[in-house]
Amino acid sequence: MTIGINSPYSISDLVRGQFKHVLDPKNHVRAHLMEIEQKTGKENKDALSKGVKKAIEVYADQYYEGDSEAYLFRSRKGTNQAISRVQAWTIMSDVANELGLENIGTHSLRKTFGYQQIKRGTNITLLIKTFNHSFESVRLRYTGITQDDMEIVYGTVNFS
Repeated sequence: MTIGINSPYSISDLVRGQFKHVLDPKNHVRAHLMEIEQKTGKENKDALSKGVKKAIEVYADQYYEGDSEAYLFRSRKGTNQAISRVQAWTIMSDVANELGLENIGTHSLRKTFGYQQIKRGTNITLLIKTFNHSFESVRLRYTGITQDDMEIVYGTVNFS
């Protein structure tokens, strides 16, 4: 969840993450997470914040067994299989229910990342490029921008 809420990656890409994506050959946490998006085939390189690096360090101390090809989130079904995105959703949903949260799923991570970046003043063009979305409707949904938000912009324009 920590990586997901602090990155633009979809759950399909996150569950395919391997230790080599987050640890260098000396087993130090990398400065960047490098992933190839499953849907687009595009390579993304995103800086990891101090908090994410620390979370990865703690996680690796507990789960890394020396195989850099091993998946970060391993399935119980096989020694070198990643959990599915459905399993990831089930895990998140169960945790959310235990905490009394509603409507939380795997897409909540990516959408929260986009929403928080907008609230922090991140340039929307940069954010759209980061998400690699092809359609405007998808871009707007992930950044939390609504039709009402857009109408406020148009309602304030008064060039004469």
